[in-house]
Amino acid sequence: MTKCRIPGQMMSLLFLSSLPFFGSQAVLALPVQETGKKPNIIFILTDDQRWDALGYAGNPIIQTPEMDRLARQGTYFSHAMVSTPICSASRASILTGLYERTHRYTFQTGPIRGTYMEDSYPRLIKTAGYYTGFFGKFGVNYGQARSLFDEFESYDRNGSYPDRRGYYYKKLDGETVHLTRYTGQKALDFIAQAPRDKPFCLSLSFSAPHAHDNAKDQYFWQETTDHLYQGMTMPGPDLAEDAYFNELPAPVRQGFNRTRWLWRYDTPEKYQDSVKGYYRMIGGIDLEIGKIRNQLKKQGLDRNTVIILMGDNGYFLGERQLAGKWLMYDNSVRVPLIVYDPRGPQHQDVTDMALNIDVPCTILDLAGVARPEAYHGKSLLPLVSGQQASLSRDTALIEHLWEFENIPPSEGIRTARWKYFRYVNDKSQEALYNLAADPRETRNLARTPQYRDTLMALRAQCDALIQQYTGSDTGAPSGMMVEFIREPDQAAIADALPEYSWIVPEQAVTQKGYQILVSSSLEKSQLNLGDVWDSQPVRSSQSVNVSHGGDALQPHTTYYWKVRLWDQDNRLSDYAAVQAFKTGGFDGTVSTKNRFQIERIAPAVFKKTGPGSYFVDFGKDAFGTLELTYTTNVQETLIVRLGEKLKEGNIDRNPGGTIRYQQVNLDVSPQQKHYVLQLPADKRNTNAAAVPLPESLGVVTPFRYVEIDHVTQALGPESVKQKALFHYFEEDQSEFSSSDEILNQVWDLCKYSMKA
Repeated sequence: MTKCRIPGQMMSLLFLSSLPFFGSQAVLALPVQETGKKPNIIFILTDDQRWDALGYAGNPIIQTPEMDRLARQGTYFSHAMVSTPICSASRASILTGLYERTHRYTFQTGPIRGTYMEDSYPRLIKTAGYYTGFFGKFGVNYGQARSLFDEFESYDRNGSYPDRRGYYYKKLDGETVHLTRYTGQKALDFIAQAPRDKPFCLSLSFSAPHAHDNAKDQYFWQETTDHLYQGMTMPGPDLAEDAYFNELPAPVRQGFNRTRWLWRYDTPEKYQDSVKGYYRMIGGIDLEIGKIRNQLKKQGLDRNTVIILMGDNGYFLGERQLAGKWLMYDNSVRVPLIVYDPRGPQHQDVTDMALNIDVPCTILDLAGVARPEAYHGKSLLPLVSGQQASLSRDTALIEHLWEFENIPPSEGIRTARWKYFRYVNDKSQEALYNLAADPRETRNLARTPQYRDTLMALRAQCDALIQQYTGSDTGAPSGMMVEFIREPDQAAIADALPEYSWIVPEQAVTQKGYQILVSSSLEKSQLNLGDVWDSQPVRSSQSVNVSHGGDALQPHTTYYWKVRLWDQDNRLSDYAAVQAFKTGGFDGTVSTKNRFQIERIAPAVFKKTGPGSYFVDFGKDAFGTLELTYTTNVQETLIVRLGEKLKEGNIDRNPGGTIRYQQVNLDVSPQQKHYVLQLPADKRNTNAAAVPLPESLGVVTPFRYVEIDHVTQALGPESVKQKALFHYFEEDQSEFSSSDEILNQVWDLCKYSMKA
């Protein structure tokens, strides 16, 4: 299909969105007439409609004639996905155009941050002059949701009723009707009553075909679809053998995916009832789509209305003996997506990986509204219009970050050929699938030696995307201490049950909970395996002196620990950087104090004093040594002098008294670029009055000035640092300022003297 976009062209856009996101289809179409108007927009989202729960997707059983008609007439995205296979987080991504890694909204968190909703597609399109409406499952906790729309009604299944009333409690003309029928009628009324002097954007969010979880009978449909599939026997699920279930990690086998399989599919009778009910509920939505299209045609809006249909996440129908969604398999993440554009009636099938975060970009593009820079998605309109052949997306981040005891969080990436994912709380549990050769994801290649390079590359790519999309509003704990020792790997912890402390990040405001992992190796810690102690989530604001809760530690052993926390809105932070600590002999003595901090200080003055000679002034005296970056093509020796006192502009080489001077010959070579000056020990460093230092710190001497001679290569101020050693000192715990510069200098001198 080829099409030119006319500046200022007006058209109607209808968004049909089906939740869950993976496994749903969406359709968009743009009318060719009425070039003086912007499009109307209807966004229909279904709940838990998987990608192949659609006749056009190749399903020979399900009856979805209206959805199929949209796909035949519009652009069908056969490999559409959601970035997060759970309704709340996926809907937040659809509203904001952001990955979950950024917005951090999911079940059990506080309201979604208002800063993200400022750029939500409903707000921007309403500001641009659209008449906006929303009916159905909003699914995101946002106190100002009503302000986003001119007409707004949010509702979902009624959990207070453990029976059919979960779906039957809304009324039309005094008669109680199914939520699907109610939402469809709200759409018809909106279209009929919307003002004609401006375009409209209508978002519809059906609760169907989501099961009513707290009812014995999981699926409730309307009489209008009751005749479907009568007398049929539904084929059994794919990958239903025990082997596919048994190869899953224990948290999956023991979690909600299995529990809900027992609710819906564990007997042939349950399976038949559930699959038929699921299909019939989708059929109910299909009927409402037909009514909506007829209404558009009746009012002369059909050729100026674009329709987008999508699911909010995918769904297991018994595969691997599982139900629900949440996991990184294609059952969970793939959804139907159709964009029907009546302005360009040519049909096309697109295999590009379109994502849920592309939907808001597409809506805004259709309305002529600029895409916010913060958005992570892309507009699909260039593909739909034929102006572009590809989305140019080779990799997508997929993740489910809700930390919930019954659903293990996971994260990964998907390409056209490969899928890699791992479980967040045990990163050693990895999966690697060659989707080109194994689209059913049956052969996990993660431990196959010949695919190790592929595994490592995709793992690194996953890490890079996670780092790229980690939101700035999420901070990790810092300032970690064991027994109040800041560098416990340089100490000897004498307590077999030590205390841990950390600083709560500013972004968290307050801490509602924490989780500590103590590991026997760095590798285990990096894999999030607390094999020594895993505190599990603890609901507490305590961040100081948290006692070790596992078995007593072993003497003379190195351990590794880290911590993460839940903030004031119950959002989970990333783990802090791993910290190592060493235990001592547990002989009754107190832990060795770790009293030192290292600072690398840049020169206050740097100048060349002659051929091959340089002078450096670091501004203040400090105990330490010199760090040098130097590149040479030959083996040579530099002369380095350190001193505290000047004489006639040069370092005094015989200062007298307790004033220090030191000269060191530094051998440099082409094989090395970074050097730390190794100072010789003398009696001042080693006698009984000397302060004992950890061997890793080496010998230090007090100095302020440096002279370097015999330099043959370029040397700049960035090449030298004073590696200064101090007792721990909190710079921000005191401050002073006055109008008298002498007093300010006295303050600075006194404060620095205490530190140095």
